[in-house]
Amino acid sequence: KGCSMSNSIGERSNDGRKLPIVTSLLAVVMTGVFLAGCSTSNSAVAGLTPQQTHAVAISEERRLTLPVGDSWPTIVFQKGVVYQSGDGQNRVDQIWFCDWSESLLSDSPSSSSFVVALSRVEDIRQTYMYRFDMGNDTRSSINGAVESARLGDTGPLASDVQLNCH
Repeated sequence: KGCSMSNSIGERSNDGRKLPIVTSLLAVVMTGVFLAGCSTSNSAVAGLTPQQTHAVAISEERRLTLPVGDSWPTIVFQKGVVYQSGDGQNRVDQIWFCDWSESLLSDSPSSSSFVVALSRVEDIRQTYMYRFDMGNDTRSSINGAVESARLGDTGPLASDVQLNCH
């Protein structure tokens, strides 16, 4: 379809002078940006439709379970919005983590339901959100809050719930 670009590294300008390294590096970056726009597949550039994102979210809901008595809320993905890969999983994973964390926080640490909820909260490490979306600092914070809860101090987890679940 006519995608091409000239003046790559090592080439000379139109008047025969060697291109400076900054210009050459800029040319490499711009070539990459230019060629990305020339891709024959629009899906990599276009992202996901609301329907595709919703389907991914439903698939993630089927993979995870909520505490007894809880149900999945309806997640609305706005028409006309382009979503990134992982947006559906992240929303579901956040709901799941919040529900299990709230269940844990409402139980006595000596109860069997606390032990079950703690086990589910520890499973955060298996979620898309944890593995692919959280930065190292957030993972470290979550790990610390979960470990504190395991040792009987639910304060850090309660703070996370207050900040991220309401």
